[in-house]
Amino acid sequence: MSFNLRSKLELQDWQQTPAQLYLRIPQSDWSKLVPDDVLAGYQWSKFEAGGEFWAVAEAGQIQQLVARLHAPAINVTATGRAEQKLQDVAFSAYLERQNEGYQLRLDGLAFSHGETRWGPLQLAASLHGTGDSEQLQLQLDRLELAPLAGLLETLAPLPEAANDWLVGLKPHGQISNLSLSYQPQGQTPERLKFAAN
Repeated sequence: MSFNLRSKLELQDWQQTPAQLYLRIPQSDWSKLVPDDVLAGYQWSKFEAGGEFWAVAEAGQIQQLVARLHAPAINVTATGRAEQKLQDVAFSAYLERQNEGYQLRLDGLAFSHGETRWGPLQLAASLHGTGDSEQLQLQLDRLELAPLAGLLETLAPLPEAANDWLVGLKPHGQISNLSLSYQPQGQTPERLKFAAN
């Protein structure tokens, strides 16, 4: 593991000091280091991963964050279900603080599950506003349904009825140009909007 921290420390107000951080985490099995209470309901027998992180902080807050992650093998088990093995998980993430919120972009998100390769896909998300005006926006270039449904069946903590419905539905195909907007405090008909083709 290696890191580099650049900052001009101001002792009287050190929390407001601008700083730049670079962190490199080597490929290793991190499964034993994840506290049980962080990922309740899941057991990780293998979490081989490594990556690089760049961060810029000002006024006590993260302003920019870039991450590149590659995980050759992840073995995870949800309570009461069979172990699932993901291979070659990879993505790059870009987070930027804006005037009224955050903008997140994921590039090249992909993984293998069994014989199926999922992705790569691009995802953009933004969170803006506060209180009644808070809004989450999500955009995906494409979404392959069958591999995602398989993971939901085996890993998502769905109620039994919902899981049975998902198994019976057997979703397949692909959704392109998915756009979703969610306002937690909005009126019920207007709270969630989405479009796709």
